[in-house]
Order: sequence, then structure tokens, then C-alpha cells
Amino acid sequence: GFRPSLWGSNPNARQLDAVTGDRAVILVSADLHSSWCNTAAMRKLGIEGDGFLREQTSFDVQTQLSQVNPHVLDGWVGSCSTAAARLGITGIRDMEFSTDVETWLQREADGRCPLRVEVSVYPERLDEAIAQGLATGQAPVTDKPGPSRVAMGPLKVIVDGSMSTRTAWCMDSYPAGAGPDGAGIDSVTPEDLVDLINRAKTGNLQCAAHAIGDRAAKEVLNAFEVTGISGSIEHAQVLTDADVRRFAALGVRASVQPLHLVDDRDATDVMWSDRADRCFRFADMVRAGTELALGSDAPVSPVDPWGAIRVAVERTGDRRPSWHPEQALTLSQAITASTRHVTQVVTGGPGDVIAVAHNPFDLSGDALAGLTSDLTVVGGEVTAAAL
Repeated sequence: GFRPSLWGSNPNARQLDAVTGDRAVILVSADLHSSWCNTAAMRKLGIEGDGFLREQTSFDVQTQLSQVNPHVLDGWVGSCSTAAARLGITGIRDMEFSTDVETWLQREADGRCPLRVEVSVYPERLDEAIAQGLATGQAPVTDKPGPSRVAMGPLKVIVDGSMSTRTAWCMDSYPAGAGPDGAGIDSVTPEDLVDLINRAKTGNLQCAAHAIGDRAAKEVLNAFEVTGISGSIEHAQVLTDADVRRFAALGVRASVQPLHLVDDRDATDVMWSDRADRCFRFADMVRAGTELALGSDAPVSPVDPWGAIRVAVERTGDRRPSWHPEQALTLSQAITASTRHVTQVVTGGPGDVIAVAHNPFDLSGDALAGLTSDLTVVGGEVTAAAL
């Protein structure tokens, strides 16, 4: 949970050694894009360096740390899914590195999946996903009565890093930034990105591309334009004026996380003070006709849809004044961006419904953020009820 964005320099192993001694210790950053190891941990992992691991090296270490007995993990997933249903969540998009459709189908069969789940795939398993023959959004045929809630998701590609780790790929450099000219890094080259998207296209898979910096977003939009495929940019945290207008023209969804604004506003005012007015441009994107999708990016941010709606509308998550209020959404816009396939009349079978006891249009601040669902229905089945 540490955030090095406002530190004078990146941390190193020696600093941890001073307080941990020979006990192996690894700290994972709040944005998950870096890990801080002491010397004993580096020796145990067989890695070299200064103790501050970024991007893929950090992801690899976190994967080793995250090994859990599958039965234990399934139990946790069931508990978390139930808790999510109480918040009014009817579906999630799973973007874990090691996940797959079969795992979720088994959880569904075991009664541990009250949610709709779209299961994403990373480049390393793209060929395997294509071989399954499932398009993005398509559910596999199973022996279970009725349609499965589990469906294939998009190809997930991490194109750049994060602001806090100073690796988000930007047009301009920022203090102590990593990569060429201190402007962040490209985890995937533009050429490789086009190749990956074209491969996904052959399997009728959309692409969800992680792009936080404005240079990364531009390159992803370029790749979408070249390949003609649809999909989303995940985060889209800082954008140029020209690229804000390209989303709608290319049919690309902006998948954004309002609670990141709460976490990053102070660091943005320091590290990206020259572009803070181009960050979290929710209102600009809506005005440009972009499809906006609000999410959590859990575990980086809490699974808290009403908290995210509050921040999108008020541009603050505490008692401080609104941050760049010109980018605020209306409550109607925020609720719409937090849902999928909204219709006034449900036809063609049971739908998804949530009910809250208090009218959100009468609430603000902590009261709005604290809403929970009194009734959650997924596909005609009650998944949570407080009535």
C-alpha cells in the first residue's frame, strides 16, 4: 500500500534492511506497479538490483507471493462476490493474470458465482483463448440449466505503467520519471500492440488496453484505428484535447476509476502540475460522445460503486474542495456510466435489477457514497436482499 509518488527518490533495499534485518520483506505499492524488497528478499527470490522493482519484474514477484490453495481462493471469491452483490454489483470483469473461463465455470457450478463475470486474457494465453472459439461477451455452452453468467472477456494489454511509480508513458517528462527522457515507459511497443490486437481480432476478441499516460493513450487509439477493432482504454488518466475527441469516432470505451482521483490528486498537482487540467477528463469525454464506463480497478481502489459515483459527481472523496470541478459529471451521467445495457422495459427474459432505500438524487457526500443495495437481482435471481 505504499505510494512513492511524492518521495524525493525511489526507495531502496538498504532502507528496508535498516528496520527488517535478515527477515525477507517485500512491500507492494498501492498501484501494484512496483514492489520494494529488502536484501534478504532479493536473495531469496534470486534477483539483483537496488530493491525497487517496477512493472513486469514487480508483477512477476507479486505472482509468486499470491500463490494460494485453489479451494481457499474459491472461498474468498465466494465471500467477496456476496459482499459485492450487497453493494448492488451485478457483474465484474476479471483481469487477473492467472484466471480463465474454466475456473469461473467451476465456481458457478459450486454456487460461488452470484455475479456476471467476463474473464479477460493476457497476451501469454491469447492463442489458448482463441482456440476456445469464444468471442468477447460470449458464454460457453454448459450442462447447467439456463445460460451461464460466465463469458469470455477481452484481451488485456498493459501498455504503460502508473503515475505513482513514475512509469506512465507521457508526451512530456515529469520529475524523476523512468524511461527515455523521464517520460515513462512503453511496456508494449506500438508495433507489438497492433500485432496483438490483430491476433485478437481473428478470434473475435475485443481489447482492453491499460493506458494511463497521454502518450500511451495516443498509441492505443492509433492501434485501434489501424486494426479497426473495438474495445476500451483502461484508466485514460491524462489525455490530449485531440485524443479526447477520437474515442467516440473510433468507438472506443473509456474505462475510468473515479476513486483514483482521490488517491492521485495531491501527487498530480506536484508531478503533473503542467497537465493536471487534462487529468480525469470525465465531462470532456461525455461531451465528446465517448462511452464512459466507471469501475473500481480493485484491489487498487475499493469495490465501492456509490463511492465512485460520488467522486465522479463531486470531484472529491473527503471534505476538501472539488478538484477541477469543471470535469464533474451529473448524477444521471455517473449512474448511467456505472451500468451496462440500461433499458426501461426488460424484454426477452429476466434481467438485472438493484433497489436502494434512499433516492440518490436527494443525497450528497458521505450519504451518497454510503449507499448499499436493499435488493440485487441477477438474471432474475435474488443475489442480495436487505428488505
